[in-house]
Amino acid sequence: MKNSEIERRLKEDVEKSVPDVFDSIEARKGTVIPMAQPKNKKKRRTAVFASMAAALLLVAGGLGIAFGSQRTSPGTVDSIVSLDVNPSIELKIDSNEKVVETSARNEDARIILDDMDLKGTDLNVAVNAVVGSMLKHGYITKDANSILVSVENADSKKGAALQKELTDEISGILKASSVEASVLSQTLEEDTELKSLAETYGISMGKASMIRQIMEKDSRLTAADLAGLTINELNLLSSSHQIQLDSISSTGSASSGSYIGVEKAQSIALEHAKLSASDVSKLKTELDAEDGIMVYEVEFTYKNTEYEYHINAKSGAIEKNKKETDDDWQENQNSGGSSSSQSSSSQTSSSQSSQGASGYIGLAKAKEIALKHAGVSGNVTILKETLDGDDYPPVYEIEFYKDGTEYEYEIHAQTGAVLKSDREKEKGSSSASPSSSPSIQASKAKEIALKHAGVSASSIKEYKCELDEENDRLVYEIEFYSNGMEYDYVISASDGSILEHSREQDD
Repeated sequence: MKNSEIERRLKEDVEKSVPDVFDSIEARKGTVIPMAQPKNKKKRRTAVFASMAAALLLVAGGLGIAFGSQRTSPGTVDSIVSLDVNPSIELKIDSNEKVVETSARNEDARIILDDMDLKGTDLNVAVNAVVGSMLKHGYITKDANSILVSVENADSKKGAALQKELTDEISGILKASSVEASVLSQTLEEDTELKSLAETYGISMGKASMIRQIMEKDSRLTAADLAGLTINELNLLSSSHQIQLDSISSTGSASSGSYIGVEKAQSIALEHAKLSASDVSKLKTELDAEDGIMVYEVEFTYKNTEYEYHINAKSGAIEKNKKETDDDWQENQNSGGSSSSQSSSSQTSSSQSSQGASGYIGLAKAKEIALKHAGVSGNVTILKETLDGDDYPPVYEIEFYKDGTEYEYEIHAQTGAVLKSDREKEKGSSSASPSSSPSIQASKAKEIALKHAGVSASSIKEYKCELDEENDRLVYEIEFYSNGMEYDYVISASDGSILEHSREQDD
């Protein structure tokens, strides 16, 4: 074969290895934000023709080495790029920075990608299209301005270079759209534990990595708390808790423009407690996350009572509140008198009278409501009647026994609404009883609870698991402690579903 023929065939191979996607991009340009030509575009094109020239020289020199033998084949995955806002999108690219595959990790991502077919496009074009769609659909705004870029590549130097390239490119796109962005970026390595965390919560490896770093720095937070948050919320949370994410580079600051702010949160809490800022001491507010919701934790002290409120950071709704009374406070004042110890302690007393708290319906009324709801009349055996004013809303807990059945009620202390009702037949009673044997084993229930909590079996202590009946069904009641937190779960023994769960700091 003549050299001229060899050169012709090599040229054809080069042209085939770099597909012409101009027409497909033009067809979708309504989804792509116009941007300046990337600085590295010329370099990429130059590199292609340089490779061709080198191959031709090798053939002319009689070495007989085929073009492309020094690189991975087009279409072979070389890097994985994840873009996370709340939409979580994964781009698999080859060594030529062409998109091989695109995947949506959640429903928001499917909205962003819509009918876009990015396969075969340059990475910078694909990123431009994705970020543009996020802007268009309102996932990136001035008030929610954070995006996480993650690059996985076996070659750490190549991964780091691509990370910087993407950071600069995305920053430029958002700046052109008048968004002062906070771009977080990182490189990833193969990690089985991280992959498991990502699969458990349906998130990308990049977001899972960020969540793990936050949990390592603050053991109070769990994967269940964090997985549902956006990248902007995770970014704000890290800043609020002064968490340094060592392996994540960051530009700009996360925006909190959509939140009510510290002062408003304090005002809501104080108004609910019927106090003013001048009345209280030790006033402290911190942005935090609880069960996938961003909240302001507001704490303060008034005389012998400590108050804690969780205020929804966006809506201002009171998600939780409690108060604790220091019984030794008055004695420590050395001033005598008894008036200061009256209000809070009376609200948590199990023997509270019907007139114990202003605006409350009273125990007698709560008992009447429970009996009427249960369809029970006549004499009953009262097992428990108390006011729990620690949480919001405050509730009367009423438990009683009648004709072989135990009843349990929670009644709203102010409105009289039935918040919870439960009844349990005595063993051997005529009513239908649940199956005597569970469908899942206790070990499986334990696995489900730990997985949901985002903790490992090796980190827990004082583990308890009890098979019990609740609402005519078998359940596992599970309790354990890990990293200073107490966890409680109720797991269905028939299908393993989580019926109830809670966590609180272990004092």
